[in-house]
Amino acid sequence: MSLASDFVNACSVGLVPGAEQIVYTPLATGTPKTIWAVVDRAPPKKDSEAFSVSTLNTVQVTVANDATLGITSVDTGGDMVTLSLKLGDVARNVKVRWPEMMDAGVFQLRCG
Repeated sequence: MSLASDFVNACSVGLVPGAEQIVYTPLATGTPKTIWAVVDRAPPKKDSEAFSVSTLNTVQVTVANDATLGITSVDTGGDMVTLSLKLGDVARNVKVRWPEMMDAGVFQLRCG
């Protein structure tokens, strides 16, 4: 088992709070892909972001770093995710703004 598959397995059986399926559409292929993600709709902001318009209406999305179960690269010039920015809202396409963290198991992305 890999870190990415452990992450997806935990999400799919309800062990991870905030886990849900989202649609990720990379700019490179334009082909939408449904994947498991942890969506934090109230992500912490760095001091430099606290009053920045660029962080309003954004969410933090954690996805598997895996070609089959998630993604393996991020293009902030056009990758999109389909999700609701607020619980209960209709899902819509939002831009992947920047990667916040990446390791062998997951990507953490700021989207909105």
